[in-house]
Amino acid sequence: MAIYTRKQKNKAPYRHWMVDYNIAAKHFSLRFVGNDEALKRLSGVYATYSKLLVLDTELVAPRLFLSGSVSSGKTSAVRELAKLLKIPIATVSAGALSPSGFKGTNLDDGIKSLIAQAGTVQNLEKYGGLLHLDECDKLLINSQKNDFYESIIFNTLGVLGGEAIHIDGDELDPTGSQVNTQKIIVVLSGAFAWLNESAFSDSKKSMTTLVREGFPTEFVSRIHDFIHMKKISEKQTQAVIAIESQKLSECYRAGKFTPQISASKIKFISREVTKTKLGIRSARRLIGEELFRQSQAQKELTI
Repeated sequence: MAIYTRKQKNKAPYRHWMVDYNIAAKHFSLRFVGNDEALKRLSGVYATYSKLLVLDTELVAPRLFLSGSVSSGKTSAVRELAKLLKIPIATVSAGALSPSGFKGTNLDDGIKSLIAQAGTVQNLEKYGGLLHLDECDKLLINSQKNDFYESIIFNTLGVLGGEAIHIDGDELDPTGSQVNTQKIIVVLSGAFAWLNESAFSDSKKSMTTLVREGFPTEFVSRIHDFIHMKKISEKQTQAVIAIESQKLSECYRAGKFTPQISASKIKFISREVTKTKLGIRSARRLIGEELFRQSQAQKELTI
């Protein structure tokens, strides 16, 4: 998929040279089937980013907002795209953010992770990376427009604007570092479970929704594109559960016996996942319980 010269390949600290790039649904795992429109838009954005790196322009890397219900594939899409682009990725949970001057997680931790993966600040600034701010909807819960909340929001403006920001130092680097965030892709994502999907049906509605829900205009205006991930269908859920069960079955092998999830059990787990609204992630617990039950039953038979 990637086209680059031998000279460029040897020069890069990590593989990043993407001259001709086209991401399609076939390049993604099964859970993204049905989100073709979102993937097309992501493909265009990331292809543009590939050219941006090669041409070494002054343009700011994409700033994206991904909305979608739980287990619609937001986080997985970001990770897979970063893997396809072969750039380092760091994910920070917005719900765990603390303002500057307070102990806790902040965006600096994400930037530091990218620097560590890139090797040096210079490599990160030249070859890029991806900073994923997940669970942005948690910033609005009980925010009440207090100083704590506003400090977190406005701390992100510099990164969203592609500005050079100062990263606090540590024992190994007491003075800290100045990092240009211009070539770092920034992806914001959130489920916004209390809103209908129609609130994010297009970019204009997405902007209006975010401002109405409490995000400052200065924050929303720095986002380049708004992409909505549709909830996967029941059939797709069953297919993903089948794949997950095959991966986990080896962990529950009892001698020569390897437990398997039946088609009827897959449908049952799918219905439970849909009913609880906890998403695909919750299916692993149910899969594990069934595989463990089968494994224990087999052990009792051999005693």
